[in-house]
Amino acid sequence: MQDIHKYLFMYCLNIVLVVTVIKAIIPLFKLQNLMVVVDVIVIGCVLYLYFSNKYLSLPFLSESVLPMSSIADEKYPPNADSTYELKLTNVEDGVKVIYWGAQKDDKTVHPDPYDAYDKYENVGIVIVKDNKATLKYIKPVEYKVGTIFNQKLPRHLHYRLCCKNNIMLSEVYTINLD
Repeated sequence: MQDIHKYLFMYCLNIVLVVTVIKAIIPLFKLQNLMVVVDVIVIGCVLYLYFSNKYLSLPFLSESVLPMSSIADEKYPPNADSTYELKLTNVEDGVKVIYWGAQKDDKTVHPDPYDAYDKYENVGIVIVKDNKATLKYIKPVEYKVGTIFNQKLPRHLHYRLCCKNNIMLSEVYTINLD
């Protein structure tokens, strides 16, 4: 299923690019009826691209670069009150898992992520051993996202894998805790 999305993404992106060029050329030849068909195709592709690929609307979730020397070996949030055993198949021992959650649960639903994460104190780093990483964290607060729908997100942690032999951080993954 993942391969289908990659191909659809690639085709839609190419269609949008080609159609953009066509839309620039069509007015030169006065082919207005063709414009409606082209517009429908572009709208469909843009909607698919936007809703199928989180990196278009949230590009900071994709892979990133960070020098390994700037990442501590292991760190846990002070006063951690919960643990989660993260199973990581096909991940080598020694890879670091950098994880973070919203601030301590205070029984209220916070209005936005900025308020919920506050000073990013619920952060940890662990090293993968035997395809597992034990995350120690403070039970995070729930919060809302979005300006239109204002959706409440369940308690969750985010994490990235940091390869042990290079400076690439993986995309952001999410663990739902509720």
